[in-house]
This record gives sequence, C-alpha cells and structure tokens, in this order.
Amino acid sequence: MKRNSIQRLFIMMTVLLAGCFEIKQEYTINPDGSGKTKIEVITNSAMSAIGKAFGKDEKGTPEMAAAKSLLEKSKGVEVWKDITYGALEDGRVYVRGTAYFSDIHKLKIDQSIAPGFEDKDGQITLTLKEDFQTGQKKKLILPADKSKTERMELIQKDRSEFLAGKAMIAAFLSGVKIDMTIEPPGKIVSTRNFKKDDKGRYAIGITGSKLIESIDKCYADTKWLESLASEKKDVDFMEKLGEKMNEQMFGTYGASEIVVKKAKSPLFDYAKEVEAARPAYEELLVTFNQKKEVKGAQGDGFKSLRVVGGSYTHETIDDFFIREGYKANLFGEFSGQIAELKTITVTEAMTDNNENLVDEYLGTPYPNYDKERTRVNFEVNLKRPSDDSKFMKSMKGDIVYVVGQGQKELDLGFTKIEVGAKGAKDSEILEFGPGSWEGYQTLRVKAMIPKSQVIDIKIYDGKKEETEISHSDYGDENSTEWTFSVTGEFPKKMRVVVTLYDKMNTFTAPFEIKNADFFGRPLSK
Repeated sequence: MKRNSIQRLFIMMTVLLAGCFEIKQEYTINPDGSGKTKIEVITNSAMSAIGKAFGKDEKGTPEMAAAKSLLEKSKGVEVWKDITYGALEDGRVYVRGTAYFSDIHKLKIDQSIAPGFEDKDGQITLTLKEDFQTGQKKKLILPADKSKTERMELIQKDRSEFLAGKAMIAAFLSGVKIDMTIEPPGKIVSTRNFKKDDKGRYAIGITGSKLIESIDKCYADTKWLESLASEKKDVDFMEKLGEKMNEQMFGTYGASEIVVKKAKSPLFDYAKEVEAARPAYEELLVTFNQKKEVKGAQGDGFKSLRVVGGSYTHETIDDFFIREGYKANLFGEFSGQIAELKTITVTEAMTDNNENLVDEYLGTPYPNYDKERTRVNFEVNLKRPSDDSKFMKSMKGDIVYVVGQGQKELDLGFTKIEVGAKGAKDSEILEFGPGSWEGYQTLRVKAMIPKSQVIDIKIYDGKKEETEISHSDYGDENSTEWTFSVTGEFPKKMRVVVTLYDKMNTFTAPFEIKNADFFGRPLSK
C-alpha cells in the first residue's frame, strides 16, 4: 500500500491544531488490527476555555473540557484507561490516557494520527493515513492533456497560495510537535522514515517548523517541479509533494511506512485488558456526564416552571407586525426526556390587581431544549399589564408534548445519489453538487418524517463506516429536511440512515405559576 500524507498532516495541522502544541502516541497493534495507543495531548488552555464558554463543559475546568473533548470526538475506541488531565507550569493543558480499539480501520482519535493498516499476503503494512480524521483531502491533479507550460502554471498557482498564507501558517505551526512510536505485529520486513528506538519500537517525529521548511525546499526545487510538469500522464501533485517532503524531512523519498511479516500470536490479550479497564471507564463517563441514562417523561407535565424574564411592547404597528403586549419568558423542567413541546394554552394570567392578561393572539411556542431534552425555554404572548400591576399572581393553562419510546434505524435506501432520487418515507434528494463555498459539496435531503420523531441522521460510506459530515436540519409535524456539507467530495457510495423514536406518545397536562415577577426578578417582601 503506497499511501502518503504528510501534506494531509500539513492541512490538518493548519486547520485544527492552532491550539494544539504537542501530541505523543505509543501504538501496540495486534495482527488482527486490534490494539491500544497511549496518548498525551498538550493544548493551549485558551482553546479549552473557549470550548467551556460555549457550553462544552458547563461545570468543569479547561482541563476537564479538554479531556471531555478528546473522549467525545474520538471514534472507534472501545474503552479508555488511565485518563488524567491537568495544567502545566506554562499554562498549557494536558490530557493523558490509553485508548483500546478493536479495529484500527475505524479508529479516529481527535487531534491525533492513526496509522493505516493493510493485511495482504501474510504481510502487514502500517502507513500514515490519508485523511488524518479531518475529512479534508486537498487534491491538485496535473492533467495529461495539458501542456508542460499549463501544468507549471497550476503548480505555480499552488505555490503562490502557500506563500501568501505562509506567515499565518508558520505562526500556527510554530509550537506543533508530533511523536509516534509503533510496536508492530510481526517481524520487520522493511521500514521507511521510521527509526528503531531503544525499546525495539519504531518511531517518527514531525514538527511544524520542519513542515514549513520542507515545503519551502520542495517549491524551490525547480528541476523537480519541471519533471512533474513534463510527465505524460495525470499526476497527483499533492501526493508527489508529500513524498518529496518526506525526503526533505527524513532523507527518504516515499510514504512513511512499516512492513512486517504477520505474527501468529497477538502482542497482548486485548479482551482481557479491555474488560479490566471497563469498570473505571464506565465511572469516568458518568463523571463526564457522557453516559447519563435519560428516561422518557411521563404524563405529569412540568416538574417545575418559572418566569425567567419578560419584555413589554408599548404600541401596535400593523404594517411592521408589531403588537402591543407582554412577552413572558418561561423556563420549564420535565421529569424525563421529551421529543417535542407542541402547544401551550394559557387560560388564566391574573395580576395582583386582578387583571387577566390572556391574549387571543397567543402564538406558537418556539422552544429551545437542552442536550437531554429534559429542560425547555420558550415565550408566551400576553396583554401588557397596567402600570400599577406589580406581579403575576397566577398563570394557568395546559401544554401538549410528545415523548418518544425506543429507537430504530431507517435506511432511506437511495439507490443513486442524485437530485430527484427517491427513498423510504417519501424521501427525496433535493440538492446534490457544489456548495455555495468553493471546494465544498452539499447534499440536501427531505423525508416525510415528523421532526419530533428524529433522533439523529448519519451517512455511511461504501465500507459501512460512519463518516464525519456536518449537517443542519429543519422540520415540522409532517417532514424533516437535512442539509449536509463536506469539504471536497462525498463518498462515491453512501447510505443515509435516520435514527427514529420507535413509538410516540402525546400527553396533555396542566401547569400553574404563582406569584411571579413580570421580568423574572425575586419578588420583594
């Protein structure tokens, strides 16, 4: 397998590692592709603090935020062991631990490198993987049907783009350092760019400054660039650039790889170590609030409901759709998880001087939910109280909400990924192709599935592996629409799979709020 991706690493570092300075990994890999990696990630504390500020860790520290992020964003890990985190004297944050994986092909550890694994003809080849967990694969093809001059123009354009952003890229990468060691699953046949350490493992090291220096030298090698432009076939310039960068950094042209004769026995008992690590890992998930069983709410309505704010509008302007009134901002908590708060009806909103603020124009609630969907924030429209009203003596009414039970997966079953393609639940591909941003592709899908019934949606590639593709969604009580966006291209073959609640139960329940300030302030005694 001749894969090389130092250039992918270059892209990945630039995009993702502006706040990540050092990564150390020690891989032990069994012949069947299972294994473990001991990892240390050291990041800029400011990046973790930003994550905390945006709600990724409401109660913890930047150090805990960094540890939670590592666990949440990593894929293909069966259990973690010996997770520790803290702050260094220089203020940077570290996270350390050991990840166990049953299949290295599915391993995607956040902010790290995983070696590719190919088992063929009794030999195993370990190679730096192409995508580095980013999903970004920059390509520059020098077409065979172009002249040498035209191909050189393409190369010079890429060089100019690099030089234009070089100062910023160099600043991002100035402190980046990645060290990897591998204990391979068999007797060495050959290695390229890996060096044997004093423990018999094979190591490779990369720094941001080396990357910048190596690409500089590659672009300055006019003779080499002209040789690529002169070839009489399609040339993947980024692939060739990566191989040349390896030569500059390590002294050998080509992919960084280890080839071994496949061992007959595992290097360690994977199942035994995983089971030994599992109890502590389960406790860790609870600590990080990642494994919190959330049961569905019952038919008893709100466990608590209060006024947390409000606003007055003092006049009506019809052509601007402005209505005089009072908007009460409410915050409620259910006894369990809900799928949707559908309607709210206020039957009484009595002030301290016995004004009833119920407005015939109540409107539809547009609630915001927390991650577990056990808490909800929404607004109700009421009449504006008179100036001598001091507080809300009583607000009563009813709510209608939906609770989901069980889960099931539905493959939308598109036989072709193209505009107009039809699938299950009257689903249809509405858009597929270049997005509004250069270098992006967009996929827009609609299905006749109520938004409240949808738990999640995923895209799987031709190898039945989940892809990391961001999406947004929109829907109502009849249908849901999803928009996916990816840098580069979508997989050639893929499946779109929706996770749904198996059953939906609708409840109606009363609510009441007593003695509340109009703006959510504590009432004066």
